Amino acid sequence: MYNKFKVRTVYPDRDAKLFWHFCLSQKALTKALRQRLIEDKDATVLVTGSTGSGKSTKVGKLCFNHFEHMENPRKPGEMMFSDNNFIVDPEMWAARMIQDAGNVIWVDEARDGISSKAWNSAINKTIVGRKNKNRKRGIISFILLPFEKEVDKSFLSHVTMWIWVKNRDVAEVYVANNSRKGGEGLSVQRIIEREKKWFKENPKRRVCTPIIHPEFIGLLAIGNWRKNERKRYDALVDKHHATGKLTDDEEAKFAPQLDKKQIEAMVPKALDDVEAGKVKDKRELWERLKKETSLEDEVLIRYLNRNLKIRGFKNFASFEF
Repeated sequence: MYNKFKVRTVYPDRDAKLFWHFCLSQKALTKALRQRLIEDKDATVLVTGSTGSGKSTKVGKLCFNHFEHMENPRKPGEMMFSDNNFIVDPEMWAARMIQDAGNVIWVDEARDGISSKAWNSAINKTIVGRKNKNRKRGIISFILLPFEKEVDKSFLSHVTMWIWVKNRDVAEVYVANNSRKGGEGLSVQRIIEREKKWFKENPKRRVCTPIIHPEFIGLLAIGNWRKNERKRYDALVDKHHATGKLTDDEEAKFAPQLDKKQIEAMVPKALDDVEAGKVKDKRELWERLKKETSLEDEVLIRYLNRNLKIRGFKNFASFEF
């Protein structure tokens, strides 16, 4: 008899139901975030969604069409966003959290910065440590990631707003619900767990409406790129190598901008000159190869290490002659 009645513990939330058909405007959202800076608060916005869902499009339009034309509340006369505020390097983000004030920082596809697997690295610890101390600086950070589960819980505790991009047409927006007694900060993890519980209690449903979450404040609709916006974004991606870095093997195999055969001949020849006593020290070797190959430091190190291993040495750092 009791099996006929299913006890449901997750009900549509009355607060969130008010926003079910409410669509946030881009202008209202950006003004609200800027207001936080005026009130001596920061804002960390986590933006997640599957690859190709439109995360970069939505953040790009907010930055290009709004923040770029809004005055920095900490630095009168300056705007809140410029192309220099588009970054992909977690080290750069950590540095900008100290250097900047009142700016909008767009961290595109930040897997390397806040991935759970890499969280114990020194740079990630630096990011969290600086995040704890940078509120007085007043910075708005947009962090783009494919999956919220990739983000370490230590970082999630600092998230001010979560934008979950369902598709290119619409996104769901969540913030902390402080209108109740005992209100807590925004917890992405709580939202995820609550939704899992709802699906467990409603096994026949395939889509969970966001009105079960008291943190839900509305939908964000942003269209596709305009032609000039897309061109600008692609240029930023190319400039900052947001599409990823090559591995050592890929660098050697697929780097079309380099004359591979020429460089592969230069490095061994220089090492031959070391063995013959024509090159006296590591500094002379380094300066010679930098001049001959014109490679960036990290790429040249890779070529050197590869050739030194063939000759029985560990790497360039430990190479002595």
